[in-house]
Amino acid sequence: MSGPMTADVISLRSNRIYAFRIAERSGGGRLLLDAGPDYEGAWDEAVGQGYALGFPPERVRAVIVTHGHADHAGLAYRWAEAGARIFALAPDMTALTAGDGWREHQARRGREEMGRHGCPRETVKLIDEIRRERSSFLRWKGAPWGSVAPAVGDHVFAIEGPGGESSLRIVAAPGHTPGNLGALVEETGEFYGGDTLLPGRIPSAGLHFHSSTGTPRWPSLPPYVRSVEWIGSLPLTRLLPGHRAGEGDHPADPATEARRFLAHYRRRGRQVRVALAEGPATAYELARRIFPRLPERRVGQAMTEVIGHLDVGLQEGTARREDAAGGLWRYAPAGGIEAG
Repeated sequence: MSGPMTADVISLRSNRIYAFRIAERSGGGRLLLDAGPDYEGAWDEAVGQGYALGFPPERVRAVIVTHGHADHAGLAYRWAEAGARIFALAPDMTALTAGDGWREHQARRGREEMGRHGCPRETVKLIDEIRRERSSFLRWKGAPWGSVAPAVGDHVFAIEGPGGESSLRIVAAPGHTPGNLGALVEETGEFYGGDTLLPGRIPSAGLHFHSSTGTPRWPSLPPYVRSVEWIGSLPLTRLLPGHRAGEGDHPADPATEARRFLAHYRRRGRQVRVALAEGPATAYELARRIFPRLPERRVGQAMTEVIGHLDVGLQEGTARREDAAGGLWRYAPAGGIEAG
């Protein structure tokens, strides 16, 4: 697509914050898509780039957070302190208000889940150490409860685009997190997708847990696939992701990225079904069947994918779960296995 983007961009390391102009009839000011990460100096960088684009922080009236991860929500409390209203889909609101407490809750439940799926204790420990190392520079202070409000799918904000007034529609796209969302500029076909689709990468469906300790894990891959299928069916012109793909990168084609994601999903699904056909196994054993040479430090990523595809199999009725000794979960085929 040629022509200027509807939003200005604030860049904080690899993260992007998209800054839209609110239509004057709606009061003017700025609406941000994503709050950005909170690291040493990040707020000053964000404010400085905002001034360069012509707006001080107090002109930001609303911040819509695409999903409850620290690199997209970390600065929400700072924008709230400057006077902005913070919006997120309801399933991710607790993450925004709890901050690091939420991140630690998810990590603890994730360690338990990995163990239940057969991951050796030392490997679980290694996976957690890697997680902490990668996120150690990110702070995440929760935003005050009174500053966070539920976003609503299909809600339209009146914004100023290159050709005049435009409509920014909030769309629910659960999968990367339970409350994952995107934003569509209807007049131009621009899709601001957060981490839903990332050029050059396959975003993880992850492991997600409710705030109540006793509740089961939320199965994320099945809704993620449905979200991407739906996005790929829309008449979109370009994808504006939540991260830079590299130096000099440019907007991507949403349909191409959706096809790439779905092709990966189908290919990995076939691998999981073939591995499962070899006999009952835990998710860890299946990951090792599929990736026998994978370094142990990367097993967590592989297991997350395998668990997601087992969720798909359970929902489709092609896999079943069996309780095994020691509280482990093993999986077996529940119907005809199509290996092709």
